[in-house]
Amino acid sequence: MLRSNTMMLGYLKNVQGTQDALKNGWYGTRDLGVRDPDGDIRIKDRAVDAIFNCECEGLGDAISTLEIEVVLASHPAVEAAAVVGRPDDRLGERPCAFVKLKEGCTTSSQDIIGFCGVKLPNYYYTVPGNVVFGDLPVNSTGKVHKFVLKEQAKELGKKKSVG
Repeated sequence: MLRSNTMMLGYLKNVQGTQDALKNGWYGTRDLGVRDPDGDIRIKDRAVDAIFNCECEGLGDAISTLEIEVVLASHPAVEAAAVVGRPDDRLGERPCAFVKLKEGCTTSSQDIIGFCGVKLPNYYYTVPGNVVFGDLPVNSTGKVHKFVLKEQAKELGKKKSVG
């Protein structure tokens, strides 16, 4: 929550959005963060993008899609990546990666999953259970439309994930 004498008054022509975001002069950012031992706060993800997994003890209450995306982007064959939660019968949600490969590069789902397994903590909960290759849906400013990817992940069904 933020409060400032320079805070916006609200969203243009969006009364409901303003009411949801502003409470008694406080702005709810809908960001998830953690406080480090030294007192600093690190933003982990947007609440709407985080993956909520019923067995991710030790990870807090959510898995950060941003942390997984940073690892995916470091793969030598990956041009861009986005991660969303995919329904999972046992876990509630499991990471599902959408990956755009660099021109001329090839790789497999198993290679991507293995790469993430080496780089990410808590292997079973944070490593994507599925990898979907192709272009990422983006808006006019290049921001990935995660809501579109969430629908695609749902279409994969609640089958048991790979990994």
